[in-house]
Amino acid sequence: MPSTRRSCAWSSWDTRLRKGSGSVERRAWSEEWRNWLLLLPGSREREVAKIWPIMAEVVERMPDDLQFVAAAVDARSAAMMMKHPRVRIEVGKAQELMQRAALAITASGTATMECAYFGCPMVVVYKVNWLTYLIGRMVVKVDWLAMPNLIAKRAIVPEFIQHEAKPDLIAAAARELLENTSKREAMQRELAAVVGSLGGPGASEPAAAFVIEELTTKAESDETPLSSAATAKDTKSS
Repeated sequence: MPSTRRSCAWSSWDTRLRKGSGSVERRAWSEEWRNWLLLLPGSREREVAKIWPIMAEVVERMPDDLQFVAAAVDARSAAMMMKHPRVRIEVGKAQELMQRAALAITASGTATMECAYFGCPMVVVYKVNWLTYLIGRMVVKVDWLAMPNLIAKRAIVPEFIQHEAKPDLIAAAARELLENTSKREAMQRELAAVVGSLGGPGASEPAAAFVIEELTTKAESDETPLSSAATAKDTKSS
């Protein structure tokens, strides 16, 4: 059943966090990481194939003094990421990098909650093929896609979904966060509140129940899902 698969996904997320720092506090931040951006294009090959090219173009639109590191889940995913002169690829170090980077540009998914847990400000990106997207919109309509936004029921982190996943827009949002320390710190506080509302580590089951209930409620409230899909607007961006 779908709910079982979702619970398993959240349980996996919680297990990974337990293997991490065990605390929502970030590692001691050093000056050398001030200009580092973390790229998280997803854990599945289809995600990487769609999202990595967008992220590579974002890099081209960012200031020259910034440095970039991309986290791959395994060697195969790393091989899918085209070589970029400004990007270092690391395998299996996503959580360590989340605790150090000034900002993450991440695919939507459990990585957004990992970033929230480790206090890493983020910009969320997601793109799939249009058939998959339209079918998804037929099944359920939600205001946001990023888990922190869905749980908070408001836009905490900026989202760029489907046709809005344009390098220029994403780069502008990332630059704004990097240049505005108070805005970045405000996002960190709001992310900490989201994590705290779920009980921190060990909260995978209540978190899964919340998300499932939210999606179910939205699906039941859509009177004409086919029409909604045909005229769907993408999820809100801040």
